[in-house]
Amino acid sequence: MALFTEAEMHEMGQSPDVARTWLLEADLAAGTYYYVKGTGTLTLDGHDWTGVDDPAGGQFVALGAVDASRFPQATAIQITIAAPSYAFMRSIHENARDIEGRAATLYWAMFNPETEKIIGTKKRVVTGSLSRPHRHASARTGARLITINLEGPWLAKNHPFGGQFTDGWHQREWPGDKYFEYAGTEVVEPWE
Repeated sequence: MALFTEAEMHEMGQSPDVARTWLLEADLAAGTYYYVKGTGTLTLDGHDWTGVDDPAGGQFVALGAVDASRFPQATAIQITIAAPSYAFMRSIHENARDIEGRAATLYWAMFNPETEKIIGTKKRVVTGSLSRPHRHASARTGARLITINLEGPWLAKNHPFGGQFTDGWHQREWPGDKYFEYAGTEVVEPWE
């Protein structure tokens, strides 16, 4: 399947420049919120996506590397909010437990910066859950950061390397699992 349609490619070709933006749909305790990396408000698919960057206030949002999920690494994307206000830091501290484990989807989209319109449709990058937010503040420099990970569905399935594929090791890791009792045996399930 092509990433862009012919019409989208044509529209990108007509623009002197195009840019990428990130969109986050987060299902938080108070409802579903829509955020866009940038300033202002963007209307897309019937939702208003609120910009999270504030250059005048010094607040910027950055995303860590977005790696494809592959063995032995699952997708986890670090979202960093630099220089948040003290009120925002306080609200993150008070709501950290409510944020952890909530569903979120990260998208990216191409847009024309001159017309501020999205070209084509948004593309889903990963659907997962949010980690507990971590607040970092330096009393010496006054620098403030908040980091939250968007963890893909396979992250919790990873386990440290070094195990053995024996029934004893498997029972220590997952007590009660009967995998090795059936491994290598012929299993017949009658259908009635």
